[in-house]
Amino acid sequence: MARAELELPDLTRGLKLPEGMELAGDEVVIPQGNLNRMVPVHYKNRFYLLRLPMTAEEVRPTHEVIATEYEALGFTGLGGGYGFRTLTEQVEFVQKCQALGLGVGGLERWDGLTIARYQPGMRLSHYNRMAEADVGVTLRFLDTVVSAHQQGVVLGDRWTPNALVTPIGDIVHIDFDIALSGPVAREFELSQAIFYGSQSTNLVVAKAVALWWQAMSGFGKYDGDVVEYFLKNHQTYNESHPDMANPYPMIIEGD
Repeated sequence: MARAELELPDLTRGLKLPEGMELAGDEVVIPQGNLNRMVPVHYKNRFYLLRLPMTAEEVRPTHEVIATEYEALGFTGLGGGYGFRTLTEQVEFVQKCQALGLGVGGLERWDGLTIARYQPGMRLSHYNRMAEADVGVTLRFLDTVVSAHQQGVVLGDRWTPNALVTPIGDIVHIDFDIALSGPVAREFELSQAIFYGSQSTNLVVAKAVALWWQAMSGFGKYDGDVVEYFLKNHQTYNESHPDMANPYPMIIEGD
């Protein structure tokens, strides 16, 4: 779906910022999501991203699209459930992940606002569009998803736009609006990560991802038939929705 392009004053109209917090202007391009808005701010000599909720009317189209997509992918048909975390619930979830040592972007509540420490990097969806994309980066992305599952955590919505590649090649997971549940939640999330992770200008990446999954399926950690079912459905769904292949061709830069 197309991302809304709004000027910063429009995003913060009527909002009282904490004393000492100022809008950062357009010094960095921040992609806008469909469920929350991101506003770059300066506070105490640091760069942060202020997350603001959208109204029920604004998010309704996205909720409808996700319901259609998850049904088409077969997730809800196999008993999968999903919901949308409030900003407060996202903060609590991120703190839980951090306590487990999972690589997630920081998120905090300050004076009733949700704010994230700015994390320089590039969305994995954009990184994999480069011919020189390192196979190891995508495999680390997949490993981090499996690591979360091993600790009982399903991150939710793990496609490549929701993972940052840091300047040193580490993976940082971001965006936890969607929560997945049910008996096939892990398989669905893994299939999503595999499908989008395999999309790269560097053709070696797709081959490496296929070999990674072949090795992983042999350990019996997942129901391989269910993962394969979701993978096939992802392929079919995305053939009819080509805009889903890489909707975030954005670089997130910073000092």
